[in-house]
Amino acid sequence: MKTEKIDKEIYVAMLEQLEAADPEPIDDAGDFDIECTDMNVRLSNLKYLKGHGLIRYKECSTIDGFDVVNIQITEKGQDYLREDGGLSAELNVVVIKLHADTIKSLIADKIKHAEIPPEQKQKYLDQLQQLPAESTKHLVNTLVEEGVKAGLQRGPQVIQWLSTLFQNL
Repeated sequence: MKTEKIDKEIYVAMLEQLEAADPEPIDDAGDFDIECTDMNVRLSNLKYLKGHGLIRYKECSTIDGFDVVNIQITEKGQDYLREDGGLSAELNVVVIKLHADTIKSLIADKIKHAEIPPEQKQKYLDQLQQLPAESTKHLVNTLVEEGVKAGLQRGPQVIQWLSTLFQNL
């Protein structure tokens, strides 16, 4: 069986052993109880984990090249192992706030460009401007819910739109 240099089974096993040992470090890359005996594969997986901030260690020179010592799991590594994402998931929540005026402006723009008679447009625009904040909130929640439903019904088109969006970021 050929082992890939970066192997999820290997690095997850390493993280689990580091978490079990925490707060004490694992002394050396050779001290992990895993099936892989290839030191280059072990070191590659440790370097990969360190690059993502999941562990920390010190490098030391050896006759054969280098080794890593004093290996410890980081908080980010502990969160990676948790099904719920740990504190990272809670702390990395993005909240987007839109003011009622901004929402009304976005809706008004859609009304202005709608293919309906001008008197009907004006009626809707007047009603929109008179909406209290709580009604605006309800309107936005309904629009988001309906928008998500409509988007999910257009699966392939949504995937194409996302692809274009991600390429432009």
